Parts: sequence; structure tokens; C-alpha cells
Amino acid sequence: MSLGLSLLWVLVRGLARERAPGASPVPSIVATRAGEGAIAALGAGWWLAMGVVVSLWTSEANAVRDPALPADDWRNTMSFLYWLNFLLFVLLACTSALLLYLTRMRAGGRVPPAPPAAVAGSSGAGAGAAPHTAVNVAAPPAPVAAVPAH
Repeated sequence: MSLGLSLLWVLVRGLARERAPGASPVPSIVATRAGEGAIAALGAGWWLAMGVVVSLWTSEANAVRDPALPADDWRNTMSFLYWLNFLLFVLLACTSALLLYLTRMRAGGRVPPAPPAAVAGSSGAGAGAAPHTAVNVAAPPAPVAAVPAH
């Protein structure tokens, strides 16, 4: 179930990149973020149920002091990993919800768009930077003309 949800999440991300040329990206981004959030919430619900069930079984098995049931540490580790998966899906759902909120705010003009350098992923002067902002700080000083000695 979790692998299927993760695959579905990746497919939604991939389909978000494919849109009609010239189409506004905002509706597709909003739909993608909402889809990601729904998939992540479903995954969080799945791991929550698994965490509760496995934790109950683990505590029940750990309460029995029978040599036929060794490996308490492995049961506890598996229970921990289920809860870790739950927290990761919750983090993914919260991130998707935050990005959805910011996308809607940007579409409404209430949040300024990201600077061009951050969008391009480059440092220094971006494509939209004014030419007078690029200053070469490490330029050596101009050479001084030597006065001939007499």
C-alpha cells in the first residue's frame, strides 16, 4: 500500500510537469499540490493504522516472557519504523499543504514572486538582474606608470 501511494505521488509530480504550451501553470500547480497532499494524508492514515496495530501487538508480545518469543528488540525496532513512516508522510502532507497555500497566495498577488536567481538556481546576477548590479569586487587596481629614473 505504501509503495503504491509513493508511486502515485511520483506520477502526480511527473504529470504536473506536462501541461499545454502557453497554459497558465497556476491551476495545474494547485491541482498537483492538492493531489500530493491528499496522497500524503492517505499514506499518513495508513501508517497511523499500522503503527497502532503493530504497537499493540508488539506490547502484547513483549509482555509474554516466553523463550519461544525472543527478539524483543526487533519487534520494537519494527514498531519504531512504522511510526517513523507515519511521521514522514505527515511531514510530506504538511509540506504539500504549505506549498499549496503559498501557491494560492502568489496567484492572488499577496506574496511576491521568487527572485529570478532563486528560480534559476544560480548564484550571482540572474537573467533578470540589472546590468549595473554586477560589480567585480576582486578587480586589481590599475597599474601605476613608472617614472623613468635620470
